[in-house]
Amino acid sequence: MSTAINADGLRQTARARDRFLSGDHERLLEGGSEAVRSVIATSWLRSAQFGVDPSRRELPLKSSIGSRTKLLHAAQPILDDMSRHLADMSTALLLADRDGIIIGRWVGQKALTRLMDRTNSAPGFSLSEEVIGTNGLGSVIEELRPYAVIGPEHYADLFVDYACYGAPIVHPRTGRLEGVLTFVCRVKDSSPLMLPFVATTSAQVAERITSASERQDKRAFHEFRAATRNSRHPTLMFGDNYVIANAQGADLLGEADPEILWSLAQREGGKTSSGDAVELPGGRHAFATVRSVNDEELEVGTLVRLVLAEDPDDHNAPTDSRSELLVELRDRVCAHDSVWDTLLDPVLNAVDVQAPVLIAGERGSGKAEFARALHECTHPSTPLIVLNADLADISGTRRWLAHAREYLREPGTILVEHVNALGEHAAEILATLIEEASRIEGRQILSTLAGDPDVVEINQALQDLLAAHIITLPRVQDRTGDLACLLYRFAEQLGVSPLQLTPDAMQTLRSYAWPGNLKQLKRFVQMTRTADPHGTTGVGDLPTDMRLIDRRKLGEIERLERQAIVNALARCHGNKSTAAEELGVSRATLYRKIKTYRLS
Repeated sequence: MSTAINADGLRQTARARDRFLSGDHERLLEGGSEAVRSVIATSWLRSAQFGVDPSRRELPLKSSIGSRTKLLHAAQPILDDMSRHLADMSTALLLADRDGIIIGRWVGQKALTRLMDRTNSAPGFSLSEEVIGTNGLGSVIEELRPYAVIGPEHYADLFVDYACYGAPIVHPRTGRLEGVLTFVCRVKDSSPLMLPFVATTSAQVAERITSASERQDKRAFHEFRAATRNSRHPTLMFGDNYVIANAQGADLLGEADPEILWSLAQREGGKTSSGDAVELPGGRHAFATVRSVNDEELEVGTLVRLVLAEDPDDHNAPTDSRSELLVELRDRVCAHDSVWDTLLDPVLNAVDVQAPVLIAGERGSGKAEFARALHECTHPSTPLIVLNADLADISGTRRWLAHAREYLREPGTILVEHVNALGEHAAEILATLIEEASRIEGRQILSTLAGDPDVVEINQALQDLLAAHIITLPRVQDRTGDLACLLYRFAEQLGVSPLQLTPDAMQTLRSYAWPGNLKQLKRFVQMTRTADPHGTTGVGDLPTDMRLIDRRKLGEIERLERQAIVNALARCHGNKSTAAEELGVSRATLYRKIKTYRLS
């Protein structure tokens, strides 16, 4: 039967629809209703089996997540151009993802916009058959072919004023359904010519997806090769339809639960998500650095790099490569958060030219530990000698400087702690000694300063000598991506069982200010395991001051988005992969949102 239905045909279809919705399914099943096309009859039956309420007026806002999708990116130039021709027409174009969630809308006359808003035909709403029954978008997904639904052919009362012509957008190479394009107009304006028009346009969008995918895959592969060059760590690149891994990553894929690896992709806004703890088979642990790979502001892949918690056998071997030094240093001090990306440059530059390094930072930020880690990475076979400038007044400045002069003559690493504590005369002498010692082959000179080097007063001669290579260590609250790694490392140092934290508890710790920095964090691990040596720590088990954190009030869209995720997880019995598919987002996006909204 033609999709061009005349007025008499529409009235016959309307009567058949009324009978069907009143419960008279037998006549339709027996083929006794010639007014109803077979594809529509089949869809009505599916809708009834789904339990769709034909009188439903409000549709659930499924998601506002992932509006910058590959599908929208490919379709937008074509549909933007077409929309200019629709400006004075009572017509519209809807673009939906493979789950029937509208991700784009182009409307001609404003009157139609108001009508579509009233019928929830707008981005974020789902028009799947399971939600609203037979329609020119959701039914295309079920049939996987061009499909027209005109007036009373719609199952829901909400859409009987529409004529809809939809076509699937299918990837030419993979054959996978990418989405649906639907042309919408009023019934009186319907035309059977719209169906081939929509089918042709959807094919154009599919071709753009193919050409863009080739470029995006090349971009992802280039980033993967750059990340694995001179690296011994398991590294994986996750795309929509593939996973690339180096040899170490391939071994890990054979051992670990794929669901765990997918859950690592927790980045947002192009920033790195780092330090997430992962439990591997055999009781091993690793820490993940996750980075988005973008092409024209579009996420095309997720790069995951894992660092095994146990130290490899070659940690004491000297490292000649700058990149290997960077990897080794990050591993030793749990510097996986993106805040470290530029902070370590002055240190690497100093190592290259054998220049003194000034390590600054708040009290408890780990200055001595960082110095020790740098020494172990660069001069593991030589001694680390520590001179505390706070003791100069106690032991006598002359005697303290004599010890400094003696130690600075030998190869190895000298760490001068609290260098700002020295008086002017002693500081000038130390500056001279350091400048002379810097010329000795194999000599490394480090110093620490409590506070901001731009604020804390320091002798001018020392400042001139150290100014070129300063690193100010971040506070714990500024490196929350390292938190899981630090908690594991402190448990290891204390000889206690690693903390098992609920997602809400971990998010609470990430929101806490940590005024005592690393020292407070280590005390927290010790107190937690003293109270419960092996149990799981929830929010209620945390100290009171950590629980009383002001939480930002969610906006309306964020509230709806959070609720959509909660509902999807409930329907899917907590299965995040299934929930992600239902919401029409990638698993990486869902895990990031779960983290953002502090959902267990």
